[in-house]
Amino acid sequence: MFKFNKYMLRVLKQVHPNIPITCEALEVMNTMISNIMLKLVQKSFKHSLL
Repeated sequence: MFKFNKYMLRVLKQVHPNIPITCEALEVMNTMISNIMLKLVQKSFKHSLL
């Protein structure tokens, strides 16, 4: 599974530089983004076969 943690931290620091985030929250967000990406790829593949 690809980790988006580094990118999420970069965006968080740009948007809200004084707000910390826990490792657990990063893992939850990473799982959510991974699931969204998986669904996007699956739907894209499905539509490419039409």
